[in-house]
Amino acid sequence: MTELIQQPEESVICGQCCVAMLTGANLSKVINLVGHRHSTKTKELVKVIRRLGFDCPDRLYHVKGVQYALASVERALVKITWEHTKSWHWVAWADDLIFDPSSESPLGNFSLYEYLGGRPTSYLEISSGTGWAPMQLILEQGRRQ
Repeated sequence: MTELIQQPEESVICGQCCVAMLTGANLSKVINLVGHRHSTKTKELVKVIRRLGFDCPDRLYHVKGVQYALASVERALVKITWEHTKSWHWVAWADDLIFDPSSESPLGNFSLYEYLGGRPTSYLEISSGTGWAPMQLILEQGRRQ
């Protein structure tokens, strides 16, 4: 079961919060791996997701009808694009619910965002990985000996 992690008010760490929710990692660890407490881009989040031992594509899937595409996806990072400000917001998709780090409870659909002038434009599917991070540590330790 996914736990909702709320981002502090006036912060812009929605991406870091979503990665923590989707991977089960501690938020402080995710922030440390990202390297900052600012807005994040897909490339930064992909790197952290993989360092935490999960698999994901290099790029977002851009589709019309993201809600319908997510029906067959176990968990994903979803990009909400705000039309009026040309900015974005990250939310997590897991357990057939939307976990928004700026919300107090999970949401069942994207209608609230559409009402507020935003829309889900793309997603990054996340799956259990091959353990890249632990394997990398083993390789690094072997080199030191």
